[in-house]
Amino acid sequence: MKQSELQSRVNNYLELMGLQVSPAQCTLLARHIELVLEANQRVNLTRITDPADAVRRHTGDSLSVLADVEGSPQGAVLDLGTGAGFPGIPLAICGDRAVVLLDSVGKKIRELELIVLALRLSPRVSSVAGRAEALAHTAPSSFGVVVARAVSELPALVELASPLLAKDGRLVCLKGSPSAEETVRADLVAALVGMRLEYQRSFEMPEHAGHRTVLCYRKIGASTVRLPRREGLAQHAPLA
Repeated sequence: MKQSELQSRVNNYLELMGLQVSPAQCTLLARHIELVLEANQRVNLTRITDPADAVRRHTGDSLSVLADVEGSPQGAVLDLGTGAGFPGIPLAICGDRAVVLLDSVGKKIRELELIVLALRLSPRVSSVAGRAEALAHTAPSSFGVVVARAVSELPALVELASPLLAKDGRLVCLKGSPSAEETVRADLVAALVGMRLEYQRSFEMPEHAGHRTVLCYRKIGASTVRLPRREGLAQHAPLA
C-alpha cells in the first residue's frame, strides 16, 4: 500500500471513530505502521501484517483511549507492555504528554528505539527494556497515566500500576469483554493497593473491528500491601 493510500486510510478510519487529526499527525501515524511492518520482518512485533488491518486493530484501537489519557491528571504516560509501540506512539503523536514505552523483551525495545528516532519523537518518547516491577523500584510514583492494552488480566494490571502512579494518577485499561469475575477480582485488588475503579465504558469499533471496554482506575491512596512484589507474582499469584 502506498503511503498516500495508507494516510487516507488512517484519516478515514479515525473520522469514523469521531477523531480528527492534522495532516502531520496522520503522516506520522501511517509511517509508524510502515516502520512496524518493516521491523516485523526482523523481530516479531505483531501478528498483523496487512496495513489496512493495522489501522483498525492497532492505530484506531490505540486512539480509542486518547480522551481518557488526555483527561487524566498531569504527568507522563507509561505504556505497559508496549509491544510494537501501541498505544504509546499514537498517543504521543496525537497528544501532548511525554510517553515511556515499557516492554520486557529487549529486541522489541531496540526496534522501537529506531522507530522513535525515525518518527522524530525523541526525547518526548523514550523506551525501557524491563518489567514493571523493576521500574517501580527505580521510578516509583512517576507517572500520571499508565496505559495497558490487553497485556494481562485486570487484577495484575491494577497491582502493577499502583506503585508506578503518582497520587490521583490513572490506569487506563483497554480490553475486549472482561468477565464479571475478572472485574470483581480487580476491584478487590484495587482496594488493597490504593486504587479505585473510576469509570468504565464499552463501545463497538468501526468496520466490525470488535467490542472494546475501557476501564479507568484512580490512585487514591497508599497500598496496604508492600509493592512491588517479586517479578511475576501479579500474574501468577494475584492478590485476588
